[in-house]
Amino acid sequence: MMLDIIFYRTFNAIYGKVGRLASVVIVVNELFKTKCVSVILLYSLDACLISPSQLRSLNHAVVSCGRKISNVNTSVIAAKCLMIFGFCDVVEAVARRKDRFVKRFVLNSSVVCEICTICI
Repeated sequence: MMLDIIFYRTFNAIYGKVGRLASVVIVVNELFKTKCVSVILLYSLDACLISPSQLRSLNHAVVSCGRKISNVNTSVIAAKCLMIFGFCDVVEAVARRKDRFVKRFVLNSSVVCEICTICI
């Protein structure tokens, strides 16, 4: 998937510049969560249909970057480290974004939204 490549490229560019100079908290919360994941990885996934295998692939990308940040070898430990820093699973994040998107979609009173609501 092309999204993985863009995500890895963005993460490596940011992490390469900051590297080990910043603390792990700053790297995870400020750079990884706000720039890489929310902007690059989760952008417009709330409006798209995504298969479970694609979600697992996206989650693998996040966990592998977490392994690099935490400097650990196993994905399980990296996932636990990301959870400690308040980072949720990609599946949960996409589900929350979809729920928020559908609520906004239903509350919108435009003609197109009304037609699409009938079709759903």
